[in-house]
Amino acid sequence: MKLAICRVQRSVWKLYMAVFCPSARPPVIIAIALFASTMLIFSKPRWVENVLIALVLLMSAAFILTFLLIRPDFGDVLAGFVPSIPDGGLMTAIALIGTTIVPYNLFLHAGSVRNRWDKEYLPEAQLDNTVSIGIGGLVSMTILATAAASLFGSGKTIENAVDMAQQLTPLFGNMATATLGAGLFAAGLTSALTAPLATGYIVQEIFNAPASRWPFRIGALIVILSGTFAALLGYRPVELIFVAQIANGLLLPIIAIFLLRLANSSKLLGTYANGLKANILGVVILLITTTLGFRLIARALGFWP
Repeated sequence: MKLAICRVQRSVWKLYMAVFCPSARPPVIIAIALFASTMLIFSKPRWVENVLIALVLLMSAAFILTFLLIRPDFGDVLAGFVPSIPDGGLMTAIALIGTTIVPYNLFLHAGSVRNRWDKEYLPEAQLDNTVSIGIGGLVSMTILATAAASLFGSGKTIENAVDMAQQLTPLFGNMATATLGAGLFAAGLTSALTAPLATGYIVQEIFNAPASRWPFRIGALIVILSGTFAALLGYRPVELIFVAQIANGLLLPIIAIFLLRLANSSKLLGTYANGLKANILGVVILLITTTLGFRLIARALGFWP
């Protein structure tokens, strides 16, 4: 039994290295681009939804398993629930908010269900959002705990997925490295689908053609080709991703203001307009994100120490 487990671990490790090893990167990048293009351009929306659900489940299971394998100090984990921003961590905090509550996901969810659900399905939509946001928060917490237990204080510079995953090997073995790699791969593949998917919906709206597939396909394909080209050039993605998530965090309050205004429009939503409880929660979230964004901008301009 032990020998079988070891063989499985080695097989998973070889698969991980085949995916992330730089020498294999171009074929893998092209394969992922072809997969994403096929799914978004030729597949039915239900198929895309099922693939995304499977990838999210794989990603969640992989990160949670990695979290359990490294056995972090649960006292430190619980202490992390006390809100605080360490020195030099403001941009990271905003980036974390930006990657957990991605602004374009708000419109992606609305666009994907608009032609399939009506107002009678509102409770199901609320449950769907609650579960998906909860899973996203859980995954973010497991990633943070994993990074804190294995990377914090190591002095290592993380430039790609290989650097992050291989850091676990001497401490926790190949199994932890492989599960983290599987989680990162699933996370990247979901982004390879959702980013062009959201863009496709936006292009449909720009051309006022929500029922036409061609604007959607063109918009999605442009994003896929742009990402493929950038990846093939060998750019280091960490800095770009970090800056993009900071931008998401800064844009979030602006988008939230418009959404709150629309959500309170009885003319637009009738009896489904926001109530007092929803407005209080919305304003609290808006104040937190706005304060963080203002602090970042003020610090960059020298107005805030």
